[in-house]
Amino acid sequence: MDLKHDERSALHNYKYYLLTGVYIAVTSAAFYRVHRQPYHSAIKWEQYETIFKATTLATAIAGFALSGTVNTRRSDTSERTAAG
Repeated sequence: MDLKHDERSALHNYKYYLLTGVYIAVTSAAFYRVHRQPYHSAIKWEQYETIFKATTLATAIAGFALSGTVNTRRSDTSERTAAG
């Protein structure tokens, strides 16, 4: 049981590093795919911009979801800070 707790805490400690790695990998793969397309450079730049905005928004939403504070009510949060 102690090993599972250690694994869970390691994943908990590195979740934002993993999220950053996934963000970089997905964005890079999408940029490379656009780079290989035979379109005019103006169209490619629009695609780069769209990819960057979409992956950044998805990463921000995932970061908020991973933080665990998204689904707590304000009254629960204020009670915890008052008690702690």
